[in-house]
Amino acid sequence: MLRKWLSSEQPIGCSLTGRHVRLAQVSGWHTASPAVTSTECALPAEAVDDAERRNAVLPKLIREMLKSADFRGRAVVSALPPEDVWYRSMRLVPMPDHELATAAHWVAAKELGINAETFKTEALRVGAVREADHEKVEVVAVGANLKALGDHAAALTRAGLVPLAIDAAPCAAARLLAGHTGGATGGASSGGNGGSARPGEDGLLVIEINGRGATMVVAGERQVKFLHTAGGGVARVAELLAQRLAVPPRAAQELLSQPAGDGGDALAASAQRVAGHELRDGTSDAWGMFGRELARDVSRSLDHYCELLGGAMPSAAVVIGAAAPDAAFAEAFADLTGIRLRPVSDVLPAAQAAAMRVPAEQLGCWVVAAGLSFYHGKAEAKARAS
Repeated sequence: MLRKWLSSEQPIGCSLTGRHVRLAQVSGWHTASPAVTSTECALPAEAVDDAERRNAVLPKLIREMLKSADFRGRAVVSALPPEDVWYRSMRLVPMPDHELATAAHWVAAKELGINAETFKTEALRVGAVREADHEKVEVVAVGANLKALGDHAAALTRAGLVPLAIDAAPCAAARLLAGHTGGATGGASSGGNGGSARPGEDGLLVIEINGRGATMVVAGERQVKFLHTAGGGVARVAELLAQRLAVPPRAAQELLSQPAGDGGDALAASAQRVAGHELRDGTSDAWGMFGRELARDVSRSLDHYCELLGGAMPSAAVVIGAAAPDAAFAEAFADLTGIRLRPVSDVLPAAQAAAMRVPAEQLGCWVVAAGLSFYHGKAEAKARAS
């Protein structure tokens, strides 16, 4: 989206998912001794769903985060909050990539009924199909409002960072998770992940669950092969939990946001007059119901990907984003799709997973930030950076 020349040093990746800002910078990733510098900070509650307040508090938060860890340089590649990005699938006549982006932009403007000069898009080519005896190219347009892009870049600049690009989160996830085909792990780690589910030719299904929605991506060879948006997100889980516990949706959202352990869930449950075991059972039921809903949507999309676009059914899936679903979600999802959910630590080579230096169950929250640090711009894209 906003692309400029990159320096030879890996930039800092910055992601905003859920209630947190995360910074990560990778180095020596494909060596025997990879390293990741990272830090996170919670957004104030009033800034989570308010873009103006979020952009107002970001500079100070990020400056404090930069001081707390040993980041090299101030170049940054960021991703907009998920709610500020939209995806639009379309079919176009075959054309070169440089023309495809322009065509997708104007088609999106027409279909959405918005001024083409008020937003920016990138086009992801996901396959070829035949429609009414004519060959078409299936494309996913990734778009964002120019004001949202500009305000976000300005907040990063005020924090002392130098924005190199604002990238799409699915692309960042694909770079990190689907770049290990063929066991590119180095001799030191090749024996430590013998039972891993690293993506091969069939690709890896990546489910990104955020506050208001979910996105499914088939990733392979560090690229997005297919992308589709799905309904729901954490807000849907909260709605199901509210119904299960007979509490207001906002209260259910607060219950879901409490960290597990250390009494956090018990305190939240007490405040809502919900017994601890009822909260645990209700949360498990809500995630299970959401898993079945999401699985049905994902199954339809995968049928389209395999039958019409000639893609291969992924053999494994991971969940990333703002939420870490429980076992009930994984079981329901696998029952309906036939695809087993794996921990992110199973997909990454052992040395890389260890370099992240976060608990295994939290790796999914860091995938986008680390993947953004892998961003490599193209020289020909400089002309489109305005």
